[in-house]
Amino acid sequence: MIAVPISVLTALFITRVAPKSLRTPLFVIVALLAAVPSVIYGAFGGQWINSLVYSITGVANGPLLSLIFTLALMIMPTITLLTVAAINNVDKKMENSSLALGATRAQTNFKVTLVAAIPGILVGTLLGIGRALGEATAVSMVASQASYGPTFLPTEYTRLITSTMLKGFKELEIGSDEYLYRFALGLLLVTTTFAIFALLKYVQRKQDPENKSMQLTASAVKTRTIAMKYEQRGLEGLSINEQHE
Repeated sequence: MIAVPISVLTALFITRVAPKSLRTPLFVIVALLAAVPSVIYGAFGGQWINSLVYSITGVANGPLLSLIFTLALMIMPTITLLTVAAINNVDKKMENSSLALGATRAQTNFKVTLVAAIPGILVGTLLGIGRALGEATAVSMVASQASYGPTFLPTEYTRLITSTMLKGFKELEIGSDEYLYRFALGLLLVTTTFAIFALLKYVQRKQDPENKSMQLTASAVKTRTIAMKYEQRGLEGLSINEQHE
């Protein structure tokens, strides 16, 4: 709810709103943020995000809200990069057809460009969720005081699956209940990841026919426009490219 909207709007700004001279530097900055190790995000979250949350809620030492902000900040560059790639692959003819029909640039960006880029956005969301689900280092650094969980109250302390698996694993006796308990949590984590992947792939397949129909609609609009020009001006009123089409 936090990372995806911000990432999509950032990608849209980089590809369609920002001046061309700024697009490459902004893209490079996002790519560098995506390559930052998790431990750096954990240190940043443990120091700065915890302080910010404490100033707002009065709860120190990494409540659930701190974890949410840290993980959202960590996966936003990944989602942004793949959304940028998806937007750049949108057919320009669809956008031009929308503008020719009287839509504003903002309407075209949100109702045509982003809709056509939904499959790529879903892929980016999948990779971001996968990184967040498997993150243990940053979570342990931010919520170091949590000894119980899970809880869904933003101002309460909580322990996630990954941090529970990591904490005290080497001290456990092989075959003990605590040892098997951590392997059960790992199986639950893998199952959840595959379930999310299957759901997003299903949604992506449902979106592909809609994108194809939008492309056909854009082609039909362009053909109709050329036909109207021919009726009004004749063959001489068409450009060379339009004559070939």
